[in-house]
Amino acid sequence: MSYQKYLKPKNILTYSSINYLQALISFGVSFFLARELGKTQFGYYAHGLVFANTLFTLIQFGQEKTLVRDLIQLNNPSATFWAATLIKLTLGFLFIIMLLIWLLGVSDLNEFRIKIILLCGGSGMIRAWSPKAYFDYNGKINRQALYVLIDRIVYLLGSISLIYWFHSQRIVLFIAVCLLLSRLIAAILEWIYIYRNVPFHWDSTIAEVKTLLSSSVYVWIAAIGNLLMTQVNQLVLEGKMGAAELGLYGFALQLIMLVRLLQTQITRLVTPSIANIVSESSKKEILKKWGRYSLLSMCATLFLVIPLYVFSGFIIRKLTGNEFVSSVPIFNVLLVWVTIFGVALINNQFLLSFRLQKQYMLVTLFFGIVSLYLSHYFINKYAGIGAALALLIAHFGSIITQFILVYRKVNKM
Repeated sequence: MSYQKYLKPKNILTYSSINYLQALISFGVSFFLARELGKTQFGYYAHGLVFANTLFTLIQFGQEKTLVRDLIQLNNPSATFWAATLIKLTLGFLFIIMLLIWLLGVSDLNEFRIKIILLCGGSGMIRAWSPKAYFDYNGKINRQALYVLIDRIVYLLGSISLIYWFHSQRIVLFIAVCLLLSRLIAAILEWIYIYRNVPFHWDSTIAEVKTLLSSSVYVWIAAIGNLLMTQVNQLVLEGKMGAAELGLYGFALQLIMLVRLLQTQITRLVTPSIANIVSESSKKEILKKWGRYSLLSMCATLFLVIPLYVFSGFIIRKLTGNEFVSSVPIFNVLLVWVTIFGVALINNQFLLSFRLQKQYMLVTLFFGIVSLYLSHYFINKYAGIGAALALLIAHFGSIITQFILVYRKVNKM
């Protein structure tokens, strides 16, 4: 199958339009929630989102980075897809039970915050169960993007309605319910399509499980290293400085999602092509595509990052008042981080298409541990800015090392 059709102008335009609309809705929701909830309540919500993102990563078992590759390269897409789904379902139930045991038997959080974590965690679990990799493989990426757009619209309208109908100090709990329900609606639409189009055979699926477990375990452990960089710094921040400071960091991070969404969608567009190129092309062609796709991601990122940097202070002050102005320095540090993040996503796909999972695991675990030390050091000195600095420094080191690994691999061909 040729995946160059994904990169035709018409397909890119359609896909980009849908995803820019998604991004703008998410951007608007972040401002709306920050303004209405305030720093502390938004901090509680951001704390819940840390658990959502953590569960998403743990349940995915590394397949958010490898499943499209495996669907293309293992030559049995239906069995590969259902095997991946079986692994994710099993891990989902396992980790949600472990979270319940921790929340109810170990943590000292109150009932209100436990409910927020469970609702947000449930949304992360549903997102992890998304079959979007099959849409990418099968050339239906625009269809799945449309389902996500419906999710964002439901979330936007639901959040606005809830805030204006229920004037309550516990409104953040209703927002978490809205997040869960919007994810569930998108998931139902996705799985209806899968049920109608992807045949299931038990024997071939079970046979494929072992293959996926062995090929993804290193990537999964690497994903835990990434969690140490991207999520644990937020838990350290909340523990040392409180929910209000996490609210500032969480707000800045949600605004950065405007850029990250674009980067992720560009990566989805080129991932099938990368998996195909690495398995079939020459050294010269691989270097050419590596440079071209990296440049595409960087240019698209700067298209958003530059105006966000110039106008961030004005926009935040205008739309949220003075309460979140302190998030501007955090936001600016995260803008530097996200500028290199998109290129890192492209490089990740080349790294994993070359099946350098073990090296990827060692690099991310090392810099994840470095990030833990940096988080404690910088947060004590600079609070939310320190959390952003720890992420930037550790992730930059990880990215540079991964680029060296890919370059050496290509040079040996």
